[in-house]
Amino acid sequence: QAVVVLWVNNAHSVMAEDEEVKVSTDRAEGSPTNKSVVAKDIDEEISALISKARQRLEGVSKTMEDNGGKLKKLEKGFSDLKRQQAHVAREQQQVIGSLQNGLITT
Repeated sequence: QAVVVLWVNNAHSVMAEDEEVKVSTDRAEGSPTNKSVVAKDIDEEISALISKARQRLEGVSKTMEDNGGKLKKLEKGFSDLKRQQAHVAREQQQVIGSLQNGLITT
């Protein structure tokens, strides 16, 4: 949200500079300027930028949720794998022990 605010503030600053240039150009040409029309254009552009930023944030949030779900599946899979490896290691040690006992007795 802080990024959006910063982005909106920067966009507003750039648009304000554009407005100043437009107003000074219009005055130099001798045409009357209507600040409310210019302000409405700026407000519309800001609203469009905010809407676009929100859509991007929603997309990123969705991706984060998807990745979180996949991460949980991987965690469970690795946990199961670790458990299975421990079980196989115990079985392997038992077989090695029984083979060693068989060699000793013969």
